[in-house]
Amino acid sequence: MKAYDLINKIEIEVNYDSLVELMKNHRQVDFIHADKKQDVDGYLTFDADHWTMIGENKFMRTYSCGERQLREFTYYNIYDMRSDFKPEEAKEIQIN
Repeated sequence: MKAYDLINKIEIEVNYDSLVELMKNHRQVDFIHADKKQDVDGYLTFDADHWTMIGENKFMRTYSCGERQLREFTYYNIYDMRSDFKPEEAKEIQIN
């Protein structure tokens, strides 16, 4: 997969593990989706999700829809991220 590094202004090759390593090095990973998505309950509609590390093996996911940052967020530990951290579903991946 390809990701665009917004800080260094380069395109890099990434995979699941390298994205997690980037977050461990204090970078944010953004997944921009082609279509709007909903959470499992149908409560939340978003077209981008933003992942960042907040503590040792603890991660936070925030959401946006269009230009609007949504208030909702979810927490994950390193072991349960695989259920929702899916870079292969993103239209575009950005590293902040």
